[in-house]
Amino acid sequence: MHRILGRFLAVMFVAVGLATAPITPAVAQATLYDSLLADFAFGDFGGQLFSALGDFSDGGDTQNDDALAAFLRTSYFWGEMGIPPDLEAYLAAYFAGSNEIRPTPDPRAVFQEIHGSDAAAIEGSGAVSLNGGGRQIRSVLHRRTRALINKARGGGGGGAGFAGGQEHSGRPVGGWALGLAGGDAESAVAGRLAAWSDFTGTLFDNSRSPDGFYGSQLLGMAGMDYRFGDSFMGGVALGFETLDVEFGSGRKRDVSYFGPTLYGAYLLTDEIGLSLLGSYSHGWNTETEAKVMSGASHDHGSHRFIVAGTVMHNALFDRVTTYSALGLLYGVETFEAYRDSAGSEVRPRPTHLGQASADGRLGHLFDVGEESLLEPYVTARLEFDFVRAGNTDQFGAMVGGGLRLAVGESVSLDAFGQTDVARTDESAVDFGVGLRIQF
Repeated sequence: MHRILGRFLAVMFVAVGLATAPITPAVAQATLYDSLLADFAFGDFGGQLFSALGDFSDGGDTQNDDALAAFLRTSYFWGEMGIPPDLEAYLAAYFAGSNEIRPTPDPRAVFQEIHGSDAAAIEGSGAVSLNGGGRQIRSVLHRRTRALINKARGGGGGGAGFAGGQEHSGRPVGGWALGLAGGDAESAVAGRLAAWSDFTGTLFDNSRSPDGFYGSQLLGMAGMDYRFGDSFMGGVALGFETLDVEFGSGRKRDVSYFGPTLYGAYLLTDEIGLSLLGSYSHGWNTETEAKVMSGASHDHGSHRFIVAGTVMHNALFDRVTTYSALGLLYGVETFEAYRDSAGSEVRPRPTHLGQASADGRLGHLFDVGEESLLEPYVTARLEFDFVRAGNTDQFGAMVGGGLRLAVGESVSLDAFGQTDVARTDESAVDFGVGLRIQF
Protein backbone atom coordinates (compact mmCIF):
# COMPACT_ATOMS: atom_id res chain seq x y z
CA MET A 1 0.00 0.00 0.00
CA HIS A 2 2.83 2.42 0.88
CA ARG A 3 4.45 1.80 -2.51
CA ILE A 4 1.24 2.62 -4.38
CA LEU A 5 0.80 5.79 -2.31
CA GLY A 6 4.44 6.71 -2.91
CA ARG A 7 4.04 6.31 -6.66
CA PHE A 8 0.88 8.44 -6.65
CA LEU A 9 2.59 11.22 -4.70
CA ALA A 10 5.64 11.09 -6.95
CA VAL A 11 3.57 11.41 -10.12
CA MET A 12 1.57 14.25 -8.60
CA PHE A 13 4.76 16.06 -7.61
CA VAL A 14 6.11 15.83 -11.16
CA ALA A 15 2.79 17.06 -12.49
CA VAL A 16 3.02 20.11 -10.23
CA GLY A 17 6.59 20.68 -11.38
CA LEU A 18 5.47 20.56 -14.99
CA ALA A 19 2.62 22.99 -14.33
CA THR A 20 4.84 25.55 -12.64
CA ALA A 21 7.84 25.23 -14.96
CA PRO A 22 8.67 28.11 -17.34
CA ILE A 23 7.90 27.64 -21.00
CA THR A 24 11.56 27.91 -22.03
CA PRO A 25 13.15 25.53 -22.83
CA ALA A 26 9.83 23.65 -23.00
CA VAL A 27 10.72 20.95 -25.50
CA ALA A 28 13.85 19.74 -23.73
CA GLN A 29 12.24 19.71 -20.28
CA ALA A 30 9.03 18.07 -21.48
CA THR A 31 11.05 15.33 -23.13
CA LEU A 32 12.92 14.69 -19.90
CA TYR A 33 9.80 14.61 -17.74
CA ASP A 34 7.96 12.40 -20.22
CA SER A 35 10.90 10.03 -20.12
CA LEU A 36 10.90 10.05 -16.32
CA LEU A 37 7.19 9.34 -16.15
CA ALA A 38 7.49 6.54 -18.69
CA ASP A 39 10.37 4.96 -16.76
CA PHE A 40 8.40 5.45 -13.55
CA ALA A 41 5.48 3.48 -14.96
CA PHE A 42 7.80 0.57 -15.69
CA GLY A 43 9.48 0.82 -12.30
CA ASP A 44 13.02 1.31 -13.62
CA PHE A 45 13.98 3.83 -10.99
CA GLY A 46 17.71 3.29 -11.26
CA GLY A 47 17.51 4.27 -14.92
CA GLN A 48 15.54 7.38 -13.96
CA LEU A 49 18.27 8.59 -11.66
CA PHE A 50 21.05 8.27 -14.22
CA SER A 51 18.90 9.62 -17.04
CA ALA A 52 17.82 12.59 -14.94
CA LEU A 53 21.33 13.51 -13.84
CA GLY A 54 22.72 13.11 -17.33
CA ASP A 55 19.95 14.96 -19.24
CA PHE A 56 19.89 17.82 -16.75
CA SER A 57 23.67 18.31 -16.88
CA ASP A 58 23.34 20.84 -19.74
CA GLY A 59 21.81 23.36 -17.36
CA GLY A 60 18.41 24.94 -17.88
CA ASP A 61 15.84 26.45 -15.62
CA THR A 62 16.58 26.21 -11.91
CA GLN A 63 12.92 25.82 -11.05
CA ASN A 64 12.79 22.65 -13.08
CA ASP A 65 16.05 21.55 -11.46
CA ASP A 66 14.48 22.00 -8.03
CA ALA A 67 11.35 20.11 -9.08
CA LEU A 68 13.44 17.20 -10.29
CA ALA A 69 15.51 17.19 -7.09
CA ALA A 70 12.31 17.05 -5.04
CA PHE A 71 11.00 14.27 -7.27
CA LEU A 72 14.13 12.20 -6.66
CA ARG A 73 13.64 12.61 -2.92
CA THR A 74 10.06 11.29 -2.82
CA SER A 75 9.23 8.50 -0.39
CA TYR A 76 8.97 5.95 -3.17
CA PHE A 77 12.44 6.69 -4.50
CA TRP A 78 14.13 6.57 -1.11
CA GLY A 79 12.23 3.45 -0.07
CA GLU A 80 12.93 1.50 -3.24
CA MET A 81 16.55 2.46 -3.83
CA GLY A 82 17.61 2.44 -0.20
CA ILE A 83 19.64 5.62 -0.58
CA PRO A 84 21.20 6.88 2.68
CA PRO A 85 20.19 10.37 3.87
CA ASP A 86 23.62 11.86 3.21
CA LEU A 87 23.14 11.36 -0.54
CA GLU A 88 20.11 13.66 -0.39
CA ALA A 89 22.50 16.51 0.43
CA TYR A 90 24.64 15.45 -2.52
CA LEU A 91 21.68 15.64 -4.91
CA ALA A 92 20.40 18.89 -3.41
CA ALA A 93 23.81 20.51 -3.79
CA TYR A 94 24.06 19.34 -7.39
CA PHE A 95 20.68 20.73 -8.39
CA ALA A 96 21.08 23.97 -6.40
CA GLY A 97 23.84 25.28 -8.68
CA SER A 98 23.61 28.02 -11.26
CA ASN A 99 22.42 27.67 -14.82
CA GLU A 100 25.95 27.13 -16.02
CA ILE A 101 26.67 23.89 -17.82
CA ARG A 102 27.75 21.26 -15.28
CA PRO A 103 29.72 18.08 -16.07
CA THR A 104 27.68 14.93 -16.52
CA PRO A 105 28.00 12.63 -13.47
CA ASP A 106 29.36 9.14 -14.12
CA PRO A 107 26.41 6.76 -13.55
CA ARG A 108 28.72 4.07 -12.17
CA ALA A 109 30.21 6.52 -9.69
CA VAL A 110 26.74 7.60 -8.55
CA PHE A 111 25.67 3.95 -8.21
CA GLN A 112 28.70 3.14 -6.08
CA GLU A 113 28.11 6.27 -4.01
CA ILE A 114 24.69 4.82 -3.19
CA HIS A 115 25.47 1.12 -2.80
CA GLY A 116 29.22 0.89 -2.31
CA SER A 117 31.81 -0.52 -4.70
CA ASP A 118 31.70 -3.98 -6.27
CA ALA A 119 34.78 -4.92 -4.26
CA ALA A 120 33.10 -3.84 -1.01
CA ALA A 121 30.06 -5.98 -1.84
CA ILE A 122 32.28 -9.04 -2.30
CA GLU A 123 34.19 -8.33 0.91
CA GLY A 124 31.01 -7.82 2.96
CA SER A 125 29.31 -10.98 1.77
CA GLY A 126 32.63 -12.84 2.03
CA ALA A 127 32.87 -12.13 5.76
CA VAL A 128 29.39 -13.59 6.37
CA SER A 129 29.96 -16.65 4.17
CA LEU A 130 33.37 -17.31 5.78
CA ASN A 131 31.67 -17.41 9.19
CA GLY A 132 28.93 -19.72 7.91
CA GLY A 133 31.31 -22.02 6.07
CA GLY A 134 33.65 -22.32 9.04
CA ARG A 135 30.76 -23.06 11.38
CA GLN A 136 29.42 -25.76 9.06
CA ILE A 137 32.75 -27.54 8.56
CA ARG A 138 33.59 -27.42 12.25
CA SER A 139 30.17 -28.72 13.39
CA VAL A 140 30.42 -31.69 11.02
CA LEU A 141 33.85 -32.67 12.29
CA HIS A 142 32.92 -32.07 15.94
CA ARG A 143 30.56 -35.00 15.61
CA ARG A 144 33.45 -37.20 14.49
CA THR A 145 35.49 -36.29 17.58
CA ARG A 146 32.51 -36.93 19.87
CA ALA A 147 32.27 -40.32 18.23
CA LEU A 148 35.86 -41.14 19.20
CA ILE A 149 35.22 -40.14 22.82
CA ASN A 150 32.09 -42.26 23.00
CA LYS A 151 33.77 -45.25 21.40
CA ALA A 152 36.63 -45.15 23.89
CA ARG A 153 34.09 -45.18 26.69
CA GLY A 154 32.52 -48.49 25.90
CA GLY A 155 30.43 -48.51 22.75
CA GLY A 156 30.28 -51.40 20.32
CA GLY A 157 32.21 -53.95 22.34
CA GLY A 158 35.18 -52.19 23.90
CA GLY A 159 35.53 -50.55 27.30
CA ALA A 160 33.41 -50.25 30.36
CA GLY A 161 30.63 -48.02 29.02
CA PHE A 162 29.06 -45.04 30.79
CA ALA A 163 28.30 -44.85 34.47
CA GLY A 164 29.56 -48.25 35.40
CA GLY A 165 28.48 -50.06 32.24
CA GLN A 166 24.91 -48.95 31.48
CA GLU A 167 23.30 -51.27 28.97
CA HIS A 168 20.49 -51.24 26.44
CA SER A 169 19.19 -54.63 25.31
CA GLY A 170 22.24 -56.23 26.85
CA ARG A 171 24.70 -53.88 25.14
CA PRO A 172 26.71 -50.87 26.39
CA VAL A 173 24.98 -47.55 25.73
CA GLY A 174 28.21 -45.59 25.12
CA GLY A 175 29.44 -45.26 21.54
CA TRP A 176 26.45 -47.08 20.10
CA ALA A 177 24.10 -44.34 21.22
CA LEU A 178 26.24 -41.25 20.86
CA GLY A 179 28.84 -41.82 18.16
CA LEU A 180 30.28 -44.11 15.56
CA ALA A 181 34.02 -44.02 15.08
CA GLY A 182 36.63 -46.69 15.28
CA GLY A 183 35.32 -50.11 16.23
CA ASP A 184 36.08 -53.27 18.10
CA ALA A 185 39.16 -52.71 20.22
CA GLU A 186 40.45 -56.19 19.38
CA SER A 187 40.14 -55.73 15.61
CA ALA A 188 43.19 -54.60 13.65
CA VAL A 189 41.26 -53.12 10.72
CA ALA A 190 37.59 -54.07 10.72
CA GLY A 191 35.66 -51.73 13.00
CA ARG A 192 38.38 -49.05 13.05
CA LEU A 193 37.32 -47.55 9.73
CA ALA A 194 34.23 -45.35 9.39
CA ALA A 195 32.61 -43.63 6.41
CA TRP A 196 30.23 -40.69 6.70
CA SER A 197 28.42 -38.01 4.75
CA ASP A 198 26.77 -34.77 5.84
CA PHE A 199 24.64 -32.11 4.21
CA THR A 200 24.36 -28.73 5.94
CA GLY A 201 22.97 -25.36 4.93
CA THR A 202 22.68 -21.76 6.09
CA LEU A 203 20.17 -19.05 5.20
CA PHE A 204 21.46 -15.56 6.02
CA ASP A 205 20.87 -11.84 5.56
CA ASN A 206 22.83 -8.71 6.39
CA SER A 207 21.68 -5.10 6.61
CA ARG A 208 24.93 -3.62 7.96
CA SER A 209 26.71 -3.39 4.60
CA PRO A 210 26.08 -0.38 2.31
CA ASP A 211 24.42 -2.79 -0.11
CA GLY A 212 22.33 -5.10 2.10
CA PHE A 213 22.12 -8.73 1.01
CA TYR A 214 20.61 -12.12 1.71
CA GLY A 215 21.43 -15.60 0.49
CA SER A 216 22.01 -19.28 1.07
CA GLN A 217 25.04 -21.47 1.65
CA LEU A 218 24.86 -25.25 1.11
CA LEU A 219 27.64 -27.72 1.94
CA GLY A 220 27.92 -31.42 1.19
CA MET A 221 30.81 -33.35 2.78
CA ALA A 222 31.86 -37.00 2.66
CA GLY A 223 34.83 -38.57 4.37
CA MET A 224 36.50 -41.52 6.00
CA ASP A 225 38.50 -41.80 9.20
CA TYR A 226 40.56 -44.47 10.91
CA ARG A 227 41.11 -45.05 14.61
CA PHE A 228 44.71 -45.71 15.64
CA GLY A 229 44.57 -47.46 18.99
CA ASP A 230 41.95 -46.19 21.40
CA SER A 231 43.08 -42.57 21.68
CA PHE A 232 43.76 -41.15 18.22
CA MET A 233 41.71 -40.80 15.07
CA GLY A 234 42.65 -39.23 11.72
CA GLY A 235 40.56 -38.63 8.64
CA VAL A 236 40.09 -36.84 5.36
CA ALA A 237 36.96 -35.36 3.78
CA LEU A 238 35.98 -33.70 0.54
CA GLY A 239 33.43 -30.93 0.43
CA PHE A 240 31.38 -29.22 -2.27
CA GLU A 241 29.70 -25.95 -1.35
CA THR A 242 27.50 -23.43 -3.14
CA LEU A 243 26.96 -19.80 -2.16
CA ASP A 244 24.19 -17.63 -3.64
CA VAL A 245 23.92 -13.95 -2.63
CA GLU A 246 21.47 -11.31 -3.83
CA PHE A 247 22.01 -7.63 -3.02
CA GLY A 248 19.51 -4.84 -2.56
CA SER A 249 20.94 -2.97 -5.55
CA GLY A 250 20.35 -5.87 -7.92
CA ARG A 251 23.87 -7.25 -7.81
CA LYS A 252 24.29 -11.03 -7.55
CA ARG A 253 27.12 -13.27 -6.43
CA ASP A 254 27.37 -17.02 -7.02
CA VAL A 255 30.26 -19.16 -5.81
CA SER A 256 31.03 -22.88 -6.02
CA TYR A 257 33.67 -24.21 -3.62
CA PHE A 258 35.47 -27.55 -3.70
CA GLY A 259 38.33 -28.80 -1.56
CA PRO A 260 39.72 -31.21 1.02
CA THR A 261 39.70 -31.11 4.81
CA LEU A 262 42.14 -32.98 7.04
CA TYR A 263 41.20 -33.61 10.66
CA GLY A 264 42.35 -35.49 13.73
CA ALA A 265 41.27 -36.06 17.33
CA TYR A 266 43.09 -37.18 20.44
CA LEU A 267 41.63 -38.33 23.77
CA LEU A 268 43.05 -36.85 26.95
CA THR A 269 40.68 -38.86 29.15
CA ASP A 270 37.61 -41.02 28.59
CA GLU A 271 35.49 -37.86 28.57
CA ILE A 272 37.75 -35.09 27.21
CA GLY A 273 39.13 -34.82 23.69
CA LEU A 274 41.05 -32.42 21.45
CA SER A 275 40.44 -31.94 17.73
CA LEU A 276 42.22 -30.06 14.96
CA LEU A 277 41.22 -29.44 11.36
CA GLY A 278 42.63 -27.72 8.32
CA SER A 279 40.53 -26.99 5.24
CA TYR A 280 41.19 -25.51 1.81
CA SER A 281 38.57 -24.67 -0.81
CA HIS A 282 38.96 -23.19 -4.26
CA GLY A 283 36.09 -20.90 -5.22
CA TRP A 284 34.68 -20.32 -8.69
CA ASN A 285 33.03 -16.89 -8.42
CA THR A 286 30.51 -15.27 -10.76
CA GLU A 287 29.72 -11.62 -10.06
CA THR A 288 26.66 -10.18 -11.83
CA GLU A 289 26.31 -6.41 -12.07
CA ALA A 290 22.99 -4.72 -11.35
CA LYS A 291 20.76 -4.31 -14.39
CA VAL A 292 20.95 -0.51 -14.14
CA MET A 293 24.69 -0.85 -14.79
CA SER A 294 24.84 -3.55 -17.46
CA GLY A 295 23.67 -6.85 -15.97
CA ALA A 296 26.94 -8.37 -17.19
CA SER A 297 28.55 -11.32 -15.39
CA HIS A 298 32.24 -11.67 -14.58
CA ASP A 299 34.14 -14.77 -13.42
CA HIS A 300 37.12 -14.88 -11.09
CA GLY A 301 38.65 -17.21 -8.53
CA SER A 302 39.09 -17.21 -4.77
CA HIS A 303 40.97 -19.29 -2.21
CA ARG A 304 39.62 -20.05 1.27
CA PHE A 305 41.68 -21.44 4.17
CA ILE A 306 40.25 -22.47 7.56
CA VAL A 307 42.02 -23.89 10.61
CA ALA A 308 40.30 -24.70 13.89
CA GLY A 309 40.96 -26.37 17.21
CA THR A 310 38.52 -27.55 19.86
CA VAL A 311 38.59 -29.05 23.34
CA MET A 312 35.39 -30.89 24.23
CA HIS A 313 33.74 -32.84 27.02
CA ASN A 314 31.11 -35.55 26.56
CA ALA A 315 29.21 -37.32 29.36
CA LEU A 316 26.19 -39.51 30.07
CA PHE A 317 24.19 -39.42 33.33
CA ASP A 318 21.71 -42.27 33.38
CA ARG A 319 19.90 -41.46 30.08
CA VAL A 320 20.80 -37.74 29.98
CA THR A 321 23.58 -36.79 27.55
CA THR A 322 25.73 -33.66 27.85
CA TYR A 323 28.30 -32.11 25.54
CA SER A 324 30.35 -28.91 25.85
CA ALA A 325 33.18 -27.45 23.77
CA LEU A 326 35.51 -24.45 23.56
CA GLY A 327 37.00 -23.64 20.17
CA LEU A 328 39.14 -21.25 18.17
CA LEU A 329 38.88 -20.72 14.41
CA TYR A 330 40.82 -18.61 11.96
CA GLY A 331 39.87 -18.28 8.31
CA VAL A 332 40.92 -16.17 5.35
CA GLU A 333 39.60 -15.91 1.81
CA THR A 334 41.60 -14.18 -0.92
CA PHE A 335 40.04 -13.03 -4.20
CA GLU A 336 41.47 -12.75 -7.68
CA ALA A 337 40.89 -9.50 -9.55
CA TYR A 338 38.63 -9.06 -12.55
CA ARG A 339 37.42 -6.22 -14.81
CA ASP A 340 33.88 -4.86 -14.77
CA SER A 341 31.82 -3.90 -17.82
CA ALA A 342 33.44 -0.44 -17.87
CA GLY A 343 36.90 -1.98 -18.07
CA SER A 344 37.91 -0.97 -14.53
CA GLU A 345 39.77 -3.46 -12.36
CA VAL A 346 37.90 -4.78 -9.34
CA ARG A 347 40.32 -6.11 -6.72
CA PRO A 348 38.59 -7.17 -3.46
CA ARG A 349 40.69 -7.23 -0.32
CA PRO A 350 41.15 -10.54 1.56
CA THR A 351 38.48 -11.36 4.13
CA HIS A 352 39.66 -12.49 7.57
CA LEU A 353 37.78 -14.09 10.47
CA GLY A 354 39.12 -14.99 13.90
CA GLN A 355 36.49 -16.46 16.20
CA ALA A 356 36.27 -17.95 19.70
CA SER A 357 33.22 -20.06 20.48
CA ALA A 358 31.55 -22.05 23.24
CA ASP A 359 29.03 -24.81 22.51
CA GLY A 360 26.68 -26.79 24.72
CA ARG A 361 24.24 -29.62 24.09
CA LEU A 362 21.76 -31.47 26.31
CA GLY A 363 19.88 -34.61 25.25
CA HIS A 364 17.99 -37.66 26.45
CA LEU A 365 18.07 -41.27 25.25
CA PHE A 366 14.91 -43.25 24.49
CA ASP A 367 14.53 -46.89 23.47
CA VAL A 368 13.17 -47.52 19.98
CA GLY A 369 12.52 -51.23 19.64
CA GLU A 370 15.18 -53.76 20.51
CA GLU A 371 18.05 -52.46 18.41
CA SER A 372 17.78 -48.66 18.29
CA LEU A 373 18.05 -45.55 20.44
CA LEU A 374 16.54 -42.10 19.81
CA GLU A 375 18.16 -38.93 21.19
CA PRO A 376 16.36 -35.57 20.98
CA TYR A 377 18.59 -32.68 22.08
CA VAL A 378 18.82 -28.89 22.42
CA THR A 379 21.88 -26.77 21.63
CA ALA A 380 23.31 -23.35 22.42
CA ARG A 381 26.33 -21.56 20.98
CA LEU A 382 28.19 -18.32 21.81
CA GLU A 383 30.54 -16.61 19.35
CA PHE A 384 33.06 -13.78 19.66
CA ASP A 385 34.77 -12.47 16.52
CA PHE A 386 38.13 -11.09 17.61
CA VAL A 387 39.15 -10.55 13.97
CA ARG A 388 36.58 -9.43 11.41
CA ALA A 389 36.24 -6.77 8.69
CA GLY A 390 35.11 -3.55 10.34
CA ASN A 391 35.34 -5.22 13.76
CA THR A 392 31.59 -4.63 14.28
CA ASP A 393 28.81 -6.83 15.61
CA GLN A 394 31.40 -9.09 17.20
CA PHE A 395 29.11 -11.10 19.49
CA GLY A 396 26.79 -13.84 18.26
CA ALA A 397 24.61 -16.51 19.83
CA MET A 398 22.68 -19.41 18.34
CA VAL A 399 20.07 -21.75 19.81
CA GLY A 400 18.58 -24.87 18.28
CA GLY A 401 17.99 -28.56 18.58
CA GLY A 402 18.03 -31.85 16.77
CA LEU A 403 17.18 -35.53 16.68
CA ARG A 404 19.58 -38.44 16.49
CA LEU A 405 18.81 -42.09 15.75
CA ALA A 406 21.27 -44.94 16.33
CA VAL A 407 20.27 -48.11 14.49
CA GLY A 408 22.16 -51.03 15.98
CA GLU A 409 25.89 -50.52 16.24
CA SER A 410 26.54 -49.67 12.61
CA VAL A 411 24.31 -46.83 11.44
CA SER A 412 23.62 -43.35 12.83
CA LEU A 413 21.28 -40.66 11.47
CA ASP A 414 21.25 -37.05 12.68
CA ALA A 415 19.14 -33.96 11.83
CA PHE A 416 19.50 -30.52 13.43
CA GLY A 417 18.68 -26.83 13.13
CA GLN A 418 19.73 -23.61 14.87
CA THR A 419 19.14 -19.88 14.50
CA ASP A 420 21.05 -16.72 15.39
CA VAL A 421 19.52 -14.65 18.21
CA ALA A 422 22.15 -12.02 19.05
CA ARG A 423 23.70 -10.20 16.08
CA THR A 424 21.95 -6.89 15.51
CA ASP A 425 22.26 -6.45 11.74
CA GLU A 426 22.74 -10.06 10.69
CA SER A 427 20.70 -13.22 10.93
CA ALA A 428 21.43 -16.85 10.10
CA VAL A 429 19.58 -20.15 10.23
CA ASP A 430 21.60 -23.39 10.05
CA PHE A 431 20.21 -26.84 9.27
CA GLY A 432 21.62 -30.21 8.37
CA VAL A 433 21.35 -34.00 8.12
CA GLY A 434 24.04 -36.63 8.47
CA LEU A 435 24.64 -40.35 7.94
CA ARG A 436 27.44 -42.46 9.46
CA ILE A 437 28.22 -46.08 8.73
CA GLN A 438 30.63 -48.16 10.80
CA PHE A 439 32.67 -50.88 9.16
